Amino acid sequence: MISKKTITKSLAFAFVALSSTAALANPVVQRVGIAGSGPVGELESFLERASSVAGEISPNVTATAVILTNSFHGPVGSNDVSIALTFDSLQDWAESTSMQRGNSKWQQVMQTFPADNFTVNFQGLSEVVWSTGNAAPAADGNVLLVYGVAVNQGGLAPMMSYLERVADASREMGVNPTINLLSPIVAGAGTASANIIVRFDSAEAWASASAKQDASDDFQQAFTSFPTQNYTINYRGMSVVTALQ
Repeated sequence: MISKKTITKSLAFAFVALSSTAALANPVVQRVGIAGSGPVGELESFLERASSVAGEISPNVTATAVILTNSFHGPVGSNDVSIALTFDSLQDWAESTSMQRGNSKWQQVMQTFPADNFTVNFQGLSEVVWSTGNAAPAADGNVLLVYGVAVNQGGLAPMMSYLERVADASREMGVNPTINLLSPIVAGAGTASANIIVRFDSAEAWASASAKQDASDDFQQAFTSFPTQNYTINYRGMSVVTALQ
């Protein structure tokens, strides 16, 4: 069994020196991957306690926490659920993290993580570098399609152009998923150089959109224009969002 001390160190997420890095205005997402089959309610209770203490420690920072339960995932990683924390900027994440380090109340709440049923096996921090216009945190019941991308050449510009084509073709059909492109700042396990997150309001909305996209020649033309010379998809997954009440 993993000790409480190990869990505390893992969840504390080692602070990255940012003195030479300009603060970014784009939202950033800290993700903690978790393996385990315990009740999600235990994670919800833990997050509620942790969010309350975080608000006391750094009241000027707003961070939205959600739980992502995997419906399926690809060959990379073994996470059953994830915790995703969205900050308004990298500066906000850095301020929050620095205030938590060494704070006794924060350390105490970290000790309440349900380590008997869950194990932390991944941590990463990513910046939202492109969005269809709504980079707000996911809401309860949302469905996320997650794609891990290895960048072979050309940076992220060709990917942004591709996502623009896909988003335009979707809008023409009356389908408006939120699409975010994330670039890792601090990467955990895995080989993804970027992540594409496609968000639908619900499982029903995803199923309806998929049917329309499959039947649309224009969408299929945009979708199949993926720049394979620039990128390799190395992960596919779907998650359902549980937001804190």
